[in-house]
Amino acid sequence: MLRELRIRDLALIAEAKFSLDSGFVVISGETGAGKSLLISAVDLLTGKKSDAAMVRQGAEAAEVVGIFDLTKPGGHRLVEQMLGTVPAPQTIEIRRRIPATGGKSTATLNGSPVSLKSLQTLSSVLIDHIGQNQTRGLSEPSTRIAMLDRYGGLESLTDRYRESRDRYETARRRRLEAESTTAAASAEMERLRFDLEELDRLSPVPGEPQELMAEAKRLSKADEIRRLTSSAHHAISESEPAVHDQLARIARKLLPIASLSADLSRAHASLSQVLNDLDDIAATLSDAGEAAQADPGRSDAIEKRLSEYRRFARRFSVTEDELSNVRNRLHERLDSLEGKSHEKIDDAVLRTLLAECHRWAEEVVQGRKSAAVRLSTAIRARLHRLGMECAELTIHVEPAMWPENSTTWPSAPDCPGQVQFLFRPNPGEPESPLERIASGGELSRLMLACMSCLADSAGTSTIILDEIDSGVGGRLGTEIGSSIADLARHHQVICITHLPQIASQADQHLLVRKRTVAGRTTTSVLELESRESRVEELAAMLRGKKADATTRAEAAALLEHAQAADAPKTRSGKPLNGIKRVRSNR
Repeated sequence: MLRELRIRDLALIAEAKFSLDSGFVVISGETGAGKSLLISAVDLLTGKKSDAAMVRQGAEAAEVVGIFDLTKPGGHRLVEQMLGTVPAPQTIEIRRRIPATGGKSTATLNGSPVSLKSLQTLSSVLIDHIGQNQTRGLSEPSTRIAMLDRYGGLESLTDRYRESRDRYETARRRRLEAESTTAAASAEMERLRFDLEELDRLSPVPGEPQELMAEAKRLSKADEIRRLTSSAHHAISESEPAVHDQLARIARKLLPIASLSADLSRAHASLSQVLNDLDDIAATLSDAGEAAQADPGRSDAIEKRLSEYRRFARRFSVTEDELSNVRNRLHERLDSLEGKSHEKIDDAVLRTLLAECHRWAEEVVQGRKSAAVRLSTAIRARLHRLGMECAELTIHVEPAMWPENSTTWPSAPDCPGQVQFLFRPNPGEPESPLERIASGGELSRLMLACMSCLADSAGTSTIILDEIDSGVGGRLGTEIGSSIADLARHHQVICITHLPQIASQADQHLLVRKRTVAGRTTTSVLELESRESRVEELAAMLRGKKADATTRAEAAALLEHAQAADAPKTRSGKPLNGIKRVRSNR
C-alpha cells in the first residue's frame, strides 16, 4: 500500500509531504485546485510518461517520492528480481525525477536506478488506477475476461490453456516451416539441375574464351598473314641479293681477322648467330604462311561457342572466364540440398496437441460459464444497492470457433471463449451489450460493483478511484460511499470525489486547495484531522461558499451517520474522525 507521498515542484505544487492510512482515503477540493496533480504524481511512480511541462515554473526539476509497504507476494518477488536481494524489503521507496530541460526522466527503486518499464511492471501489484477512462475498460473484451477469470479463480486454468496452445502453435509452425522449406528446396534443386544441364553442355574451361578470340582474329586475317609472311621470307632467303646471302658473305670476309682481337671475334660470333636466327625466322614465316588458311566452318564454330560463353556470363552476372567456377558452386549447392533431410512434424503429433489444447479450452469455458452465473448475481445485488434496483446484468460466455483437423492445420484461438456483458438498465427493455447502452454514471457504478465483488481476489493493495462518482447525483452518494468503504476493508482505496456523502465515510480526508500569494499560485495538501475540520469541508462540498450553520449541521449529520454505520469496528485501525498529526506544506 502507498504509505507516504512526497511531491516537489510539480506544476502548482511547490512542496507537499503527507502520509496515507490504510482503508478509505478521500481527496476533495474545489474544481481546479489540483486534485488531479496528486493522481498524476502517483502515475509517475507507476512509470507513466512524463513531460517537462509538468515542472513548476522556475524549478530545475520536479520530483515525486512514494513509500510503499509490500503486502502482496507478487510484489516481493518482483522487487527481489529488480534489486537482486533476497528477501525483499518490506518497505520500498520509488523516486521519479523530471528535469525542466526536457531531458529524460530518471527513476530509482530504493536508490537503485530502474527503467520505466520496470516501474510499470511493479505497479501491476501496487496500484490499480480506475477513472472515467478506465471504467470504459468494461467495454473491452480483455477487461471482462480478466475480471471473470479472477473472480472464478481460473487464472491457472487459462495458463494451462495458453501453455497447451503454445505447444501446438510451436509444432504447427515447425510443420509449416518444414513444408515451406521442403517446397523451396525442391524448387531450388530443380532450378539448379536445369542450370547445370546447360553448363555441363557448355563445359567451360578457364582461359578458353581468350584462346578462341585470338584464333578467330587469326582466321579473319589469313590472307594478310600469307601475303606478309611470304614477302618477308622472300626478302630473307629468295631475293637477289637475299638478306641471308649478304650477311653470309660479310661473315666469310671477317673470318680471317676474327682472331686478331676480342672485338672482331665477338662481331663475327654475333653475325654467325644472326645468320642462324634468320634461318629460324625464315622457317617460322614459311610455316605461318602455310598454316594461315581461311576456314569459314571453323570461324562459325568459334563464334557459336563464344556466343554461348557470353550468354551464360550475362545470365549469371560473371565474366566468361568465371563460368567454370559458377558451375562448380552450383554442383556443390545441389549436393548440399540433396544431402539435407527436412524434419516434418507428423499429423498424429499435431492431432494430439490440438486435442489437448481443445480439452483445456473446454475446461476454461465451463469454468467461465459457472463463474459468470455467480458473478452476474453478485454484481446485480451490488447494483441494486447503488440505486439501480431494476438493472439486470447477464454475463454470457461464447466458446471460440475451433478449426477442424485438416492438412492446413490452422491456428488455435488466442482465447478459448469470449465474454460479453449484457446490460438492461430498465424493465421492459431488451438486454444489449454493455458498451452500446451504459452511460458514464452507469459504467462508474458497474465498475464499483465489479471491484467490490473482486475485492478478495484483486491483485493490487491500493486502488485509486479518480472521480468514479462522475455522473452520479448526491442521492446515491451514501450507497456509493458505503460500497467504497466495503472495498476499503480489503484494500487501501484512495478516492477523489465531489460528493460529501462519499467523503463522510472515509477513514482519512485530504483537502487540496489553491492559493495565490504575491502573484504566485500554489497548491497545497492538508489532512483534516479534527472532526470540526471535516465538518467544515463537508459543508463546503454541500453548499460551497454559501455554507451556513444549517449546512454545517447537515454535514455533521452525514459524518455521524457514517460513524454510526461503521461503529464499533474501524477499517484502518483508528476512529473514523481520524485524529492524527498533520504533515502538510503550505
